[in-house]
Amino acid sequence: MGIHLSNQAQGIVRGALLPENASHVPQVLDSFAASDIIWLQHFALRHPLCPAAVVERLAVGFDYQSRLLALRHPNCPEGIIRRYAGSSDCTVRETVAINTSAPQDVLADLGRDRHEKVRAVVARNASTPYQVLQEMVGDPDFWVLRQLAANKNLPKGVYYELEETGERILLEEMVANAGCPGDILFRATAGNNDALATAMTCNPSLTVFMLARLAAKANGDSKIMWRIAGHHNCPPGLAAKLAVHPEPNVRAAYARNKNCPPAALEELAADKSAAVRESVAAHSETPREVLARLGRDEEVRVRVQVAWNQATPALALAERAADPDYRVRSRLAKNPACPRAAISTLLLDNYRITRLRALVHPNCGHESLNRGVEAACSSPYRSDMQVLHDLAHHPGFPAYLKPVLFVLGNYNPFKSAAQAIRR
Repeated sequence: MGIHLSNQAQGIVRGALLPENASHVPQVLDSFAASDIIWLQHFALRHPLCPAAVVERLAVGFDYQSRLLALRHPNCPEGIIRRYAGSSDCTVRETVAINTSAPQDVLADLGRDRHEKVRAVVARNASTPYQVLQEMVGDPDFWVLRQLAANKNLPKGVYYELEETGERILLEEMVANAGCPGDILFRATAGNNDALATAMTCNPSLTVFMLARLAAKANGDSKIMWRIAGHHNCPPGLAAKLAVHPEPNVRAAYARNKNCPPAALEELAADKSAAVRESVAAHSETPREVLARLGRDEEVRVRVQVAWNQATPALALAERAADPDYRVRSRLAKNPACPRAAISTLLLDNYRITRLRALVHPNCGHESLNRGVEAACSSPYRSDMQVLHDLAHHPGFPAYLKPVLFVLGNYNPFKSAAQAIRR
């Protein structure tokens, strides 16, 4: 049985258009959090715009997972962070230490915690005070030191202290760190340690000279070459060779390079390797007509990147709203550039997560919502009542339809939906 409304009721839905307003997102998240469905509360807590009041309410609730999600949220109130920083639960304290918004005195206290797991998280937190990081060089636990070496805001002097230890793993973490001093990187490129060279190629601070030096020593090792290919300082003379490298992962890495020219991206878009085409589809400088063509690629992974790319033309994005694979549609619903026409389609998606993502999209204004409501009300399928229940979380949902949802919630299979509405 369907959810058919009368033509008159459908006309009211069409006329119930309100001004577009992206401020609906916090209100929708608040409505999710008020639900008795736990995973819907988790959905709200994973969203960056979840209101502080919602984060606070769920942090002190009964659900343990909700508390952990709330404590790591950037909008978590300071009072809640301080309250749980003294928890007897090690995992709770560890979660507090992950939050880059945690007060510095809280991070300082947690940096002296009795559990190495908590101290290790503090050591990697970019907001940890310099003085605390300096003190942690003397930590007895090796895992804490390893996390310390990866902290991008590490004081310069700490790098030299860690270098003096001679520990290979610590050196690998350091040379991959964007804040690592240039002289340490230069000394590392002079060696013949393959593991160190591989780790170092992840560092965005490497110069063209350093990369050329590493490439010369790599002897064609694809593990090193694919990372050099994706580096923004990849030597120009080497880049042309990497674009036609026999290893697909190297060509794919070059296609991800932010300095890869549009002409090269257009050529790589015809590569027989799906991994290469996937990288081209994800690149912000790929020509628009190429992105439109890749949107019809036979490989799902390629279409997913087209749907996620903000440079994809609006028409091509709208086409992906009808993609046969839910992964493409779900990723499209998270794309900030997703057009309103596509949002209206995604609000009716048979995959619920996609519908919810579309509902909290900035472009899900009242016009898109009402198109979705009208389509759901016109549907002959009983399952679309769940769609209406989801759309009802939006503040622009027509108020007069909410009692209808309540009536249909007590559905009598011997009466049509239209009869239930007239009752």
